[in-house]
Amino acid sequence: KPMQLYLTGLAEALRFPDQLPVNGDHHRWEGVQLVEAMAEQHFPANRLVWLSPDAEDPLLDLAPSDVYVVGGLVDRSVASGTTLQRAAGGR
Repeated sequence: KPMQLYLTGLAEALRFPDQLPVNGDHHRWEGVQLVEAMAEQHFPANRLVWLSPDAEDPLLDLAPSDVYVVGGLVDRSVASGTTLQRAAGGR
């Protein structure tokens, strides 16, 4: 497989039910691992690479052992800088 896809933070997402498909379709997504824990709790911290639209440097190389966290899906329209703050260790 070229990559594995994880949907993390589902326990937190339950507090915001409008963030996931109302009909529960995400439970039927093929090839997607559903994880209740946040990415920083589920994966080793030294392997996490946070991708953010607020990053100063472009991602030029990929390492097969790293875990790439795509958090910028909501940053621009909801709360700019959220992923960048989490990458820096804040919540």
